[in-house]
Amino acid sequence: MPKDEHSGSIGNEPRVDEVNADSVPTGFAEAFDVFNSKYYYTAFTEMLPACLFGKDRQGRYIYVNDAFIEICNIKNRKDIIGKKPSRILSPARAKRAEEEDQRIMDTGKSIINQINHDFLVTGEDRYFMVSKVPVTNSKKEVIGLAGMLIDITERKLNEQRLEELYQEVENKNKQLEVDLELAKEVQTAFMTLKEADIENKEISIAVEHRSSNKLGGDLIITKEISKGVWSLLLCDVMGHGVRAALITALLRGLHDELVSRINKPGEFLTALNNRYNELLKSLDYTIFATCSISIFDLNSKKINYASAGHHKPIWIRADNKPYQLGSDDILNNPGIGIIPEFEYNSHEQKITSGDNFLFFTDGIWEVPLVGNSPETNEFLVNHLTKNPKKEGKQILQDIISDILKDKSSLPDDICLVHVKLG
Repeated sequence: MPKDEHSGSIGNEPRVDEVNADSVPTGFAEAFDVFNSKYYYTAFTEMLPACLFGKDRQGRYIYVNDAFIEICNIKNRKDIIGKKPSRILSPARAKRAEEEDQRIMDTGKSIINQINHDFLVTGEDRYFMVSKVPVTNSKKEVIGLAGMLIDITERKLNEQRLEELYQEVENKNKQLEVDLELAKEVQTAFMTLKEADIENKEISIAVEHRSSNKLGGDLIITKEISKGVWSLLLCDVMGHGVRAALITALLRGLHDELVSRINKPGEFLTALNNRYNELLKSLDYTIFATCSISIFDLNSKKINYASAGHHKPIWIRADNKPYQLGSDDILNNPGIGIIPEFEYNSHEQKITSGDNFLFFTDGIWEVPLVGNSPETNEFLVNHLTKNPKKEGKQILQDIISDILKDKSSLPDDICLVHVKLG
């Protein structure tokens, strides 16, 4: 930009005589003058990826680069120089530009990185990041302004598309939440949780269930299969969420299909395992479930128990001491879905009035407070024995309360079933 007595803080040019003469090498003065001349300034501004312009105090263009000429759809620079925005731009865009220019030159306050949405004279819809700063002379008087436009249309459209995608995902998530709530209600219904709580003179059954997700992988089914004979099926599917919930639905259907065999727990688990493997044989991976089934025969005072890889329950007899339910070979059986055609067997034992049983899924072992250790067993035994007269429901609620203490979430589903003989 040529030297001018009105040059302000923007555009002041250094002089070669301001440089220490002792340090000026041969040829430096000539190069210095060139690089601080209007030719270098013009070459530099033309290669910038931005629209540059300057205006005088009346808001008339005194400088524009090629990029600015292009967005104005004008072929010759002389058709812009000396004119106001109202002669060049669309009416709405020109009105805003002139009002901004006047405000900047009146107040001396700059506009930095302001986002403008404009329609070009060609009708194109564009977004620009605009910066304008006042230019002053040596007396600090505003004599014009310098401005820059950067076309950010592509960035802005990408942001809008991202926002649209975000809203789309949000809407789908909301619908998914609604679907999961409905699925949870359905799962709760086929788990017979409400019907599981039984209270009569001969037997009381209490259930407490907590899921780590909307949907869980635990299944509880209690049923009086004949007068004075009760079955309790407890299943725990590997994993969590929708996949595990779908498998519990499958197991529920298989239970109803095979329920005529349930009075012989070993045969029931064998048939359940065979049908399960048959239905899921096309999968490239294994999804297994641990199961236990107990038949309480209150007439003969016996329990018939079978397990498919499930944690052994706690049995507190009337003398308030723990006993093992089931033989060691039963407790080491594989889960459902691991070994096709596996033959499960059951173990029958005598029971008496006052006996207490606690069945549970392995989620209880994964809680840091409890953990998979001998202390866990002791923790559960203590809850069963410290107050033998306490109701089963209250015992389970106390266990859950201790487990959830200072915890906002669970690493796995937890299911507890308490059975007491009258």
